[in-house]
Amino acid sequence: MCGEGRQRRTKVTRVNDVDKLTAFRDLASGGGSSASKYVEAVVGRASFLDLARYEAATSLFRFMPGAIGIAMRRVFYRHLFARVGRSLVIGCGVSLLQPGRVSIGDCAMLDDFCCLSVRGAEGAEIGIGNRVLVGRSAVVNTRDGRIEIGNDTTLGGSCRIACSGGVTSIGSHVMIAAFCYVGGAGHASDRTDVPMSMQPTESRGGAVVEDDVWIGASSVVLDGSRIGRGSIIGACSMVSGEIPPYSVAVGSPARVIRTRKT
Repeated sequence: MCGEGRQRRTKVTRVNDVDKLTAFRDLASGGGSSASKYVEAVVGRASFLDLARYEAATSLFRFMPGAIGIAMRRVFYRHLFARVGRSLVIGCGVSLLQPGRVSIGDCAMLDDFCCLSVRGAEGAEIGIGNRVLVGRSAVVNTRDGRIEIGNDTTLGGSCRIACSGGVTSIGSHVMIAAFCYVGGAGHASDRTDVPMSMQPTESRGGAVVEDDVWIGASSVVLDGSRIGRGSIIGACSMVSGEIPPYSVAVGSPARVIRTRKT
């Protein structure tokens, strides 16, 4: 059962300096031209060809509706990614930040207005498997970390998969319902002379969701948590530790109420 004795012990690491600013502040701050900061934050590559491809593809086809828009994005967006498989479907209004650090498998779908965002140090990246659905308005966002999503997984509408240092891993055949939050990180709060938003981000290494897991709507899986294979998390639950394989857990914090194994 899930309890204090079974919770995964995780090391808290700080992944940015106390005065490190967000991407928006980086763009507005002094030092360097606005163009160079835009290329670094949005495109992630320094070459003019990469910038031209990004601007042309997103300006011309990002909001193009219907089947023609899907066909045009399939052709012109594929060169933006680190790797992309066959039959990728990209919906209308999809937002991409540093897509050159994103890999996508075969037959995946990015639904309308979803967002894939990579920022931070070398090694920060997103890997999406085959036949993955990233739902409408969902956000997959990493800063200084890596996000891995296995095959045949569904991310519901308006959910958020995040990572700030470490690895947030979503297995295969996982169902994550709408409005869920998985991963992320926290801010240090030990100093009172500095606003909490300016203090270091603390990472517990990312969240892990193993294969064949079903997470109900509006649930939260905190950084440093692990959900075992074959488990079910009830709607509006908060997972803050370790859920053993094939468990049914509900509540905030989530507690195991039964096992799926007979």
